[in-house]
Amino acid sequence: MALAYTMFNVFLPKLLEDSGTKSIEESLWDVLIFTLGGCPGAVLGARLILTPLGRRWSLAGSTLATAAFCTLFALAQSVQSVWAVRISTVGVGLASTCPLYSWTPEIFATKVRGTACGIASALSRVGGIIAPMLGGALFLFGRGVPVYTSMGVFVFAAACVLMLREDEGEGGRSRGRPVRAVVH
Repeated sequence: MALAYTMFNVFLPKLLEDSGTKSIEESLWDVLIFTLGGCPGAVLGARLILTPLGRRWSLAGSTLATAAFCTLFALAQSVQSVWAVRISTVGVGLASTCPLYSWTPEIFATKVRGTACGIASALSRVGGIIAPMLGGALFLFGRGVPVYTSMGVFVFAAACVLMLREDEGEGGRSRGRPVRAVVH
């Protein structure tokens, strides 16, 4: 997810500027709107995981919503609709920050939580390091290619999330009902 989000985020100012209708200053204002739009995502995510959707479906759903907003962004760029671009970027920011930070610490048992969260954070940073280089290479094929690649990575990440078992850490307490999972 960090790879896809960073790839979208890094190239957003260039994509906005390349539309031909905006200056770099106007593009950076749109990036500010995108960033501020994502701020309530963590609060919304904390609320969503307490709904019947739970952690796994909230995370998978928000990841798929992020992919959908990436697609909307690409379509809005092609028709050069300013408001559609702004709505789609705010949607990407909001959906991508939604429940991710609400689940990560709880997925690991207490004995390994610090180490596991550190490894997850390190892997996230590696994805963030690779994203600009990969996105730059993909940008050579077309300006929308990094966006579509981000969308594909988000869909893949959602599929991976759905293979996880939802429990609340501490050795697998799953609210009294057995849950089938591919991995944990």
